[in-house]
Amino acid sequence: MVELLLVSEYETTGGLKGLETKFLLSTPSQATPVYYYYAALALLAVCALTTLKLIDSNYGLYLIAMGDNEEAVGACGINVVWLKVSVFGISSFWLGLAGSFYAHLLGYISPSIANFTTVMTFVIAATIIGGLGTFFGPLLGAFILYPTAEVIRTYGAGIQQLIFVVLILVALKFLRNGIMGLIPSLRRR
Repeated sequence: MVELLLVSEYETTGGLKGLETKFLLSTPSQATPVYYYYAALALLAVCALTTLKLIDSNYGLYLIAMGDNEEAVGACGINVVWLKVSVFGISSFWLGLAGSFYAHLLGYISPSIANFTTVMTFVIAATIIGGLGTFFGPLLGAFILYPTAEVIRTYGAGIQQLIFVVLILVALKFLRNGIMGLIPSLRRR
């Protein structure tokens, strides 16, 4: 619905064409400078470190407990609604920061950039294949799947989502804990 609304309000949003944005960092030519890479890497590092700090705090313990048994957490006197709203706010902050950085990197913003179905399939696939409930699993899944997505796109972008869905199903069937779940079993061997 949001995508349809953005497309239909052409006067305000520019429709499918989108709106131009200013580049975040000055660019001497059309080629993307290497300092955008370093800025994105710094953004990822800050996000990962703050997330790791949150996980290792009492707040992270409450979130893990809420994922296991929400009623028990509420019975212990912890405000479950506040936990849900705060984790939604934190994730929205990081998502908004990454999205705005990406828009300034490209120089325009359009609903076609973030195709909801493709992006969500990629995020779910990276999380499941990397390892649900692990810190490094989704990062590892993204580092594996992003190059895979680019290779698939060269042969046929239409089948990309189908391949990701098949990978999700295979991972759910044979890799219950994703790639991160394989590491302890490989260490034992």
